[in-house]
Amino acid sequence: MYDIKNGVMMIQIKCREALIIKELADTYRYPAVFVEDENNMYSISFPDLEGVFSCGDSIEDALYMVKDCLGGYLQYLEEKGKEIPQATLITKVKVPKFGFVHLTEVYMPPLRNNYDNKIERKNVSLPAWLNRLAKKKKVNCSVLLVAALKHEFGL
Repeated sequence: MYDIKNGVMMIQIKCREALIIKELADTYRYPAVFVEDENNMYSISFPDLEGVFSCGDSIEDALYMVKDCLGGYLQYLEEKGKEIPQATLITKVKVPKFGFVHLTEVYMPPLRNNYDNKIERKNVSLPAWLNRLAKKKKVNCSVLLVAALKHEFGL
């Protein structure tokens, strides 16, 4: 669960019945290694993130995909409460032939907000007569439930 305290993004993780609170960075920067193949397509790897790869059909596509890949993987690590590795200095990264290093930056708050605002399915039990009335009056029970919960919690 994400929370903001004194302007700092925090995450709460339950671990063996203990509650761990970690401070999360708003921005992460990692070097990404781009290698162009004979078809002018790009493969992308992150020296600091084992097993994390992406690719692109063009340099423009690859630059988009590298941010998407990095943001998604770091969001996964945050949600699971896993350690976020330290990034290697870009000058220390080994560059293969036909490759280059790009310092990739991702801004995490929008990714976290997308996760927090995703719709989740919730089954609700209603008396049959109330369900029939709701259908007859064309009441969207999901919308009504969201409005009622927001009202209940003062949101």
